Parts: sequence; C-alpha cells; structure tokens
Amino acid sequence: MNIYNIGQEDKPRWFGWGQTKGPLMIKTHGIPRKGADYNKARDAGVKYTELGFYENVDLTDHKIKQFVLKIPGIKQVGTEAYECMEDYPINPEMVKDMVEKEFFIESVKEDLNLRPHQEKFVEKILFNWEQWTEFLLFAKCRGGKSIMTLLL
Repeated sequence: MNIYNIGQEDKPRWFGWGQTKGPLMIKTHGIPRKGADYNKARDAGVKYTELGFYENVDLTDHKIKQFVLKIPGIKQVGTEAYECMEDYPINPEMVKDMVEKEFFIESVKEDLNLRPHQEKFVEKILFNWEQWTEFLLFAKCRGGKSIMTLLL
C-alpha cells in the first residue's frame, strides 16, 4: 500500500492523507488518485500539491487519520482532508513531521558510553535489583544519573 500526503496551492492550511495502490497522479492528471471526489475537485479548479509519498508501507491511512485528529488545532473538513485552525501555531508541514516520526521513522537507540565508576554502579544494581530498588528511588547521585538509569 502507498500512503500520500497532499496540499492545495491556494489553501496553505489545508492538507490531506490517503492511500492508493498505484502511483500518485498529481503531475500527470492533476489529482492524487482515481476517484469521483478528486475528479470533481479538479474540474472545479483545485490545484493539488504533493507533500509526501510513502511507497510499499505496511500501514493504512486509517491509523494516520486517527493520529492527525488527536493533534490540537486540526479539524477534519472532508473524508481525507484536514485544515490547521488559525488560532493554533501549527501548519501542514509540522503535521507531516509528526506523522513521519510516529509511523515512518524508526528510532535508533544509541550506544551509551559510561565512565568506569558508572559501569560499576550499573553492574551492582543489576546484580541485586530487588535489594537496591528503594535505594534507587531515593538516590541522590551526581552527574550521570540519567545515563545510568537509561541502561537499567
């Protein structure tokens, strides 16, 4: 399945998310995909722009649409169409970035390099976890506490 993100030239706050089995047809036909609604819009003079196209993804647009509706300042204006409300500091590009981070970009866990005393601390904690639980809750460590707890 392919997922597309579109905009309209004359409406900078408008955007849409949808899915298609084929390619995006904006450059060749002036519409994102085949469909009566898009044909009517093209005939009415709507000029679509491609904001994003994601090929062969294991995802449907339904999940993306649910996610988009949870973003403050977004209102649905059609089946696949949304608009950024003027009172909110958000635009279609920001929504696209949020959707990409949520669905298309895999997070990479970095290897953390600990100092020798931090490594010893982590080893002790992991060895006797049950005995140290209360200590960890009330510990007042110096710098590096956050990094050490990420490894636990």
